[in-house]
Amino acid sequence: MKWGVLGWLGVALAASGCAPSAPQGPPPVYSLPAGMAGLYAINVSQQTMFPAEKTVSEGGREIARLGPERFVFVPIAPGRHDLRCDDLPMTNAVALSAVSGRLYYLRIEMGATAQVQHCELMTQDTADALLRQYRPEAQNR
Repeated sequence: MKWGVLGWLGVALAASGCAPSAPQGPPPVYSLPAGMAGLYAINVSQQTMFPAEKTVSEGGREIARLGPERFVFVPIAPGRHDLRCDDLPMTNAVALSAVSGRLYYLRIEMGATAQVQHCELMTQDTADALLRQYRPEAQNR
């Protein structure tokens, strides 16, 4: 059987995990502790040859760590939060006024140098599509 270059390329892409993945059902749902809000941190960066985990911190304390094409769910207390994605200066912190029972979605995207280029809140509709195709990070903090 002759495969040809394109056939082998397709096999190599599929085996390496670089092939596009289709949405896999509804987005995951996590239970919120009473009186808390929830934050989904979603790393929309694509996998590269140099995998690098990115962190989200608040007040110098790491609250999430996640790799490319992954997400983490973190319960957060109601009130003001100044979230920071690593590699960005504090002047680029994301201010969030969390309300009990509500969900928030933080988009993290790396640039070509593997440093965070964007760290911003996004809508639930945009986040739902990403949550369907990305996998949860193994560890929540």
